[in-house]
Amino acid sequence: MSWTAYYYGLNEGAAVTNAQWLAQYLKPLGYDFFYIDEGYQNARGEYSTPNATLFPLGMASLEDSVRGMGLTPGIWTAPFEVSDRSWVQENHRDWLVHNANGVPIYIGTVGNSGERLFWTS
Repeated sequence: MSWTAYYYGLNEGAAVTNAQWLAQYLKPLGYDFFYIDEGYQNARGEYSTPNATLFPLGMASLEDSVRGMGLTPGIWTAPFEVSDRSWVQENHRDWLVHNANGVPIYIGTVGNSGERLFWTS
């Protein structure tokens, strides 16, 4: 589980290294899933766009590498949350859940990043 080990510090190199270790030491014991938790995406709610600084080759390249090691890749999403940096928040505020006054409902922040979170409908 990458979140509790790296939080927002996970990057492509660390992910590949961890997948290689898992394939070598745990796959023979029957563990064949490689799961990436939050931190790979550009913004909460924008899961098809990876953070280009941390994953310059993108998630498809990482998935290919993981599959090449005989592992099944998995990835975290929270489909009903978006941050104020996401494409949805910037382009489709009408998709957010609003209060009776028409204001998007704020639900918290993303870790220590200061990114504000909102519900989508």
